[in-house]
Amino acid sequence: MEEKKKPAKERAILPTFSIYHGNPENTGTAMTVRMQPATLRQGGFVQFEIANQATAGVQTEEGRVSPTFDWDKRVAFRLNPVEVAEMVRCLRGMTESVRDGAGYIHKGQKGSAKILFAHAVEPRPHFNLKAYTLKADGAERTIGIDVSPAEAMALEMALSGSFGRLCFG
Repeated sequence: MEEKKKPAKERAILPTFSIYHGNPENTGTAMTVRMQPATLRQGGFVQFEIANQATAGVQTEEGRVSPTFDWDKRVAFRLNPVEVAEMVRCLRGMTESVRDGAGYIHKGQKGSAKILFAHAVEPRPHFNLKAYTLKADGAERTIGIDVSPAEAMALEMALSGSFGRLCFG
């Protein structure tokens, strides 16, 4: 019996690891992480998207309304398998930051980005992911998110567990 292929739109939806840090001051951020497995035509990558909080959550008579995030103005970047491995080394405590604090530099037709990821202990233990972007039109943007130790452990397990598919499909 021949197995039916799934429609292209259905295949394109990949599982996502997300972190949401909304707050009443409306200054929170959220991050999503998706792994794109390697194919015969393309190497695998992990895509990160970070968005600023758009609205604060509120408590109403009907219940809680969660904060929203401005995904239309998100900053997105992709890490290749070696960059993912460097991030995993940092998450495991083998280094304090990726590339000794230099981070990753990505250049493309639409502009460039510098991505930093580091362990921090002040004011509490956490990891910090920060992206600086410079668009071709000269527009600059900085966005970042603090990742708690528990979130960092979950991120490390997700990245490590997906590494075979990331490299070999």
